[in-house]
Amino acid sequence: MTFKKTNFLLLAISLSLSASHLHARITPENFLHKLQAYLIQNDDNKLPFIIFKQEEIEDQENLVAPLTLDPTLMMDPASAEETGKILKEKVLGKEASSETQKPADAFRSAVVRKAAEADEGPEINTLLPTVSERDTFRETKAAKSVEQQEVKATRLTSQDLLDLTGKAAKSAEASAYQLREVARRLEEATEAKSKGSPEISMLYLRSAEQEQVSAEYHSKAAEAYTSGNQVAGAAWDQAARSVEASSGRIWNEAYRLGQATETKSKGNPESATLYFQFVEQEKASGEYHRKAAEAYASGNQAESEAFDQAAESAEASGYRLREAVCRLEEATEAKSEGNPESAALYLRSAEQEKASAEYHRKAAEAYALGNQVAGVVWDKAAKSVEASADLLSEAAFRLEEATEAKSEGNPETTTLDLQLAEEEQALALDYFKAAQAYADGNNEEGDRLFQAVEATKD
Repeated sequence: MTFKKTNFLLLAISLSLSASHLHARITPENFLHKLQAYLIQNDDNKLPFIIFKQEEIEDQENLVAPLTLDPTLMMDPASAEETGKILKEKVLGKEASSETQKPADAFRSAVVRKAAEADEGPEINTLLPTVSERDTFRETKAAKSVEQQEVKATRLTSQDLLDLTGKAAKSAEASAYQLREVARRLEEATEAKSKGSPEISMLYLRSAEQEQVSAEYHSKAAEAYTSGNQVAGAAWDQAARSVEASSGRIWNEAYRLGQATETKSKGNPESATLYFQFVEQEKASGEYHRKAAEAYASGNQAESEAFDQAAESAEASGYRLREAVCRLEEATEAKSEGNPESAALYLRSAEQEKASAEYHRKAAEAYALGNQVAGVVWDKAAKSVEASADLLSEAAFRLEEATEAKSEGNPETTTLDLQLAEEEQALALDYFKAAQAYADGNNEEGDRLFQAVEATKD
């Protein structure tokens, strides 16, 4: 057997270890006892060897040995003289010296001699790492660790570059898409002008301008990603999305203005008024989105988020106005069909839709002024009254169903529909009370009432 000083440290471990033993960290003491015991108990004097790399020995974290040693294999100081003699007789093949030899010395002598007999290799002492060698190993290990970390960092950087490249490509693609939208808006502006609607044409032109700004912001985002600046790229992309939203609101403003004009020409002044109000909210939402975009572009995250919230509330206000128009149309239809009770409920629903629109408008104003608390409360009021309006509309539909079931001779269905209509009206009232509490500034009472009616529904 050859002993290699530079790569391995030869450790002799007894093969008599039980496979069922638990493992623990090797210590000089239990390792020495084990090897000594093996030398004493095996007559063939053959040493079983297991080779460990030096870094494993140095670290010792990966080395294992039985947690508990067999008592018969343990030695104590009292057996020093006896151990020395046995080592002489068993391993060295000589008579025991009259001079008492320490167990550790006997162990070292035996191993040295066995090594010399095996292949005339170097003494065990030369196999043990010196202080200088240990220091060199530690430095080498540290250098390898740094090298591994650098490789890992390089890999992460490469992945980041791939991600940035993908984001840059998406931003560039978005920029191109927005430019195509510019062309579409210009076509719509030309068409509106040819139809004698200069105001609507101007709105389409404004929408086109916003689309162009969005394309520019996406282009800047692509440039930022390409240069490795992910933070700036994300900011420009967010600014671009806010401008896109602004353009969308302006486009809706043009569309709703056309609806308002048409409704007015048909002799529906109340619905036309709601459409014109809808147009105003679309305009406000677009302006809030534009301000959010400017804030994003300047790096003001808090202000941009506030304007985005304001834009969302303004948009919600416009939507509720649109729902109010629908309820008015349903009321007119129900009345014409001889369902006055249903018509009355639709009208009540329309009024609450308008109230919801107003609450959302106030929430938008609060958010735009930086008053987050007030904005949240106004939005809660709006959502509560929305729920009330929806239930009143459902109740009106139930009454229509009851009327139809009665005319068809289905008394059970009629009774059920009437009962459901009553329950929905009761729930609508509870939601309305919660909305009033919020609108009055009593947030806690509003929460209590809203949660109570929600529990009733479940």
